[in-house]
Amino acid sequence: MEISIQDLIEAEECSKIPIKKRYQTIKRALNRYKCGKSRPEEREILVEAMRSYRRLAFKENQTRAYNVLLYSYFSSRTLTPEQIMRLFNINKRTVFKDIGTGVRDLTFLLYGIDGFDWRMKEERIMEEKMKEQITKRLTVELEQEVRNECRAFFEECQLMNITCEGRADLQERLQALIKRQLTEEFAQDIVEREECSDLEIKARQQQVREALRRYKKGKSTPGERKELIQAMERYRTTAINEKQDKAYNILFYFYFADYPLKTIQISDRFRIARRTIFKYITRGVEDLTDIMYGTGGICLNPDDVNKAALSNTQTAN
Repeated sequence: MEISIQDLIEAEECSKIPIKKRYQTIKRALNRYKCGKSRPEEREILVEAMRSYRRLAFKENQTRAYNVLLYSYFSSRTLTPEQIMRLFNINKRTVFKDIGTGVRDLTFLLYGIDGFDWRMKEERIMEEKMKEQITKRLTVELEQEVRNECRAFFEECQLMNITCEGRADLQERLQALIKRQLTEEFAQDIVEREECSDLEIKARQQQVREALRRYKKGKSTPGERKELIQAMERYRTTAINEKQDKAYNILFYFYFADYPLKTIQISDRFRIARRTIFKYITRGVEDLTDIMYGTGGICLNPDDVNKAALSNTQTAN
């Protein structure tokens, strides 16, 4: 019975969390292409994937999602959702829905069976680290575990002079034990990695919240203000659905407007409950964090953050 480390890694990559991360990776890649910040090899892969998508769309008679995605990201002069609405005679919600469908189809073409080699550098590094950790545990830790659990069986086999059938049984038991132990430790490693990732993401979201509060109070440093404005501009141009569009607008009126609105004013403007406003603000902070800290993001300058925090502390004192 052969144990394949690659099979375990591929099984983990098919879970819901990696699929969602791949979808986010493709969205960020499309945003970089739209802003002209893609690497040459990345642009080549995206263009080739869109050619495959075009053939598939014509074959299945589902060309509208392809065309909406094309005009949103790949046109020499990309169109806004309002322009796409007029071009295809559809409402804004349908525009965002078609963009989402196009991104999902493109994700399948890039990551699915017979897909393109779209693994980003960090994904390849993570896979190599996972292989290295698993191999190390197999050679160092599991050896002692197997010896301890099978000691009684070894002693029994020595007394019985181990027949051929006994050796086959021994090998099967050893490999079953190794596979069980490997699977348990591999799963634990995945859980720990996800927990660490979640904590890091929450810390970054809190950092963005504090930066937004400083911006609203006029206490941001020039560098921090510039990065926040750039991030909001990218957020505005890359919102791909109606909820993201509304989250952007609420975040803008709450933090970035010349005269920021209070929650009750935002509630009247968008005809939504105050509770829903806070949900949209949270959604906006999450999206802004992804734009600033994700792949190809606009990361806040640590020096500016420290200076702003120090300045606020001195003012308070």
